[in-house]
Amino acid sequence: MVPVFKIDFDVCSFFIYIFAIYTFFLKKDMRGAQNLLLLGLLLNGLIAVIADVSSALMLRNMERCPLVLVELANYVYFVFEYMVPATFAAYVLFLTGVRRKYGKLFFILFFLPVVAELLLIITNSFTHAVWYYTDSLVFAYGPLRMVLIGVSIAYELASLYFLVRYKRGIPANQYPPLVSFVIIGVMAICHQALRPQFLIMLFTQSLVYLFLLVTIENEDELINAETGIYNRHHFIQRTRKLLNIQTPYSLLIVKFTNRKYFMSVLGENFMQEVMASIARYLVKQVGDRRRVFYCENGNFAIIFEKEHSNDLKPLMDGLYNTFAKDWVHKDIGVAFKVQLCVVDVPLEIGTLEGLLTLLDSSGEGMHERVTIVRDDLLKYMQRQSAIETAIGRALENNAFEVYYQPIWDRKANKIRSAEALVRLNDPDLGAIPPSEFIPVAERSGAITAIGEFVFKQACDLISRQSVRTIGIDFIEVNLSAVQCMHKNLPAVFQGALEHYSIASSSINLEITESSAVNSTETFAEIMQDLHNIGFAFSLDDFGADHGEASFLFNMDFNIIKLDKSVLWKAEQNAAARIFLQNTVRMIKEMNLKIVVEGIETEAQKDFVASLGCDYCQGYYFSKPLPKEEFLEYCRKFNWNFD
Repeated sequence: MVPVFKIDFDVCSFFIYIFAIYTFFLKKDMRGAQNLLLLGLLLNGLIAVIADVSSALMLRNMERCPLVLVELANYVYFVFEYMVPATFAAYVLFLTGVRRKYGKLFFILFFLPVVAELLLIITNSFTHAVWYYTDSLVFAYGPLRMVLIGVSIAYELASLYFLVRYKRGIPANQYPPLVSFVIIGVMAICHQALRPQFLIMLFTQSLVYLFLLVTIENEDELINAETGIYNRHHFIQRTRKLLNIQTPYSLLIVKFTNRKYFMSVLGENFMQEVMASIARYLVKQVGDRRRVFYCENGNFAIIFEKEHSNDLKPLMDGLYNTFAKDWVHKDIGVAFKVQLCVVDVPLEIGTLEGLLTLLDSSGEGMHERVTIVRDDLLKYMQRQSAIETAIGRALENNAFEVYYQPIWDRKANKIRSAEALVRLNDPDLGAIPPSEFIPVAERSGAITAIGEFVFKQACDLISRQSVRTIGIDFIEVNLSAVQCMHKNLPAVFQGALEHYSIASSSINLEITESSAVNSTETFAEIMQDLHNIGFAFSLDDFGADHGEASFLFNMDFNIIKLDKSVLWKAEQNAAARIFLQNTVRMIKEMNLKIVVEGIETEAQKDFVASLGCDYCQGYYFSKPLPKEEFLEYCRKFNWNFD
């Protein structure tokens, strides 16, 4: 026999449901299957609350209420309340993306218990298995009510399992409270089973659904303000979900590679309007705004799951024809260069990092108005993605190595210095040449950490007393233009000098000619700060582009390193030979030291020595060597010429 029901929690949940449903309908874009399941949960809960409160009040006044109305309220309550856990489980299957992973048989078996529940409730007037009335018309629970409780707990635990098993499909900041709410929901069901007079189940469920509405279903955070469609954050969230459940799909990336140029010409506001108009066009062509994402910087992504695979080729053809002509907005034609790239996930790229690398790649080198990425370009992009992963792995495992290429001093006929060169040998990709991984590291920002690693390794080497003993005066360390954008670089380098107790004169910093030519105000400030610490500078790759040399007058270099191409061309071409001779004379008259790179033969060494060059570097002396091999080489070379 059951005491009088306490309806306080139900009354509170009634207002929560009303508020949540009102909020839901204010959000006009919430019309997807997952959104509608949440609406179903809210309506289920509201109807169950109304029926529960009505039933409880009528049970208090059985002598004045027709039994048929009490029974109707009970039927409505039990049907709608005990459908909620199964509906919530269905919502979780959508939320985590698991619904795409299993076939029809799974769903038939999964929802079979709730069908049995409904049959049990519907037939209760004949069986009295769930509830009944005593001879004195007192409400009582039947012997199989605990079966309903057990099935409800089972669905809640199933929801919890899928949340834990496929948690990568849920935003990290929303996952812990969501799991906590589900656990609290299980506890509430158990509490009401043991103390049925406290109607607490629907209250806890209303809190869970309100949480879902204002967090996971809050699409305001998922919309890009510039275009009005889903943003990069939601693309990442959706991609994680699909990769997590290993669902094959195709991804179409649409890149407007010269967007920045038109932004500088036509203005940022105008280009925002253009991107918004293109977004509307893409949504219209796709027919489903939930599959189209704007991932910033003129890059769109469109997802084609299995059921939409036949739409991909017609869309590609339409986009090709559309963007082969100017995109017209407010009577202004914009001649975009567009790159269309299709990737089969996970067959061709199976990681989020790889897809983002492909998405963020510049698309440079395009000559046609519209370029469809072919296998060779896709393989190149995949290679770039794999290299970026290898860089991250190497930084995490401290797996980079520093090699040293000896630099010969002409006057002393000794090895006096060396250039520190970073090497990457990945367990999956093998040896990756610097010409491949350095540009990738610069684009990703990892070059800063790599540069600090190389600098500290060079400091460690030059701090050894044995290095000075064999005649090494300083080490050349390359400085990336990206590093020079970080204002804390001078402090980091000075800290390393102090840690290894070496003078700044022990390290010579190399800056490429292209970095010097394209230097910014920040770059110049950082160079000045490093110069104030006491660092000397070398200008690397001088003459590679034969650009203007006016920057030589504005930056304080000690050493000019002539690019190997200057020497090699001088051997083949009389004009190039004159250029080399005059360049050396000019640099010498400026009282700067000269290093010639690319020395591979004795004849080359003798030629540049006859011109008065101070240092030589190249395979004639040695290839870059690991630290201990480099020290042994210098020891033998310098002692042999004592």
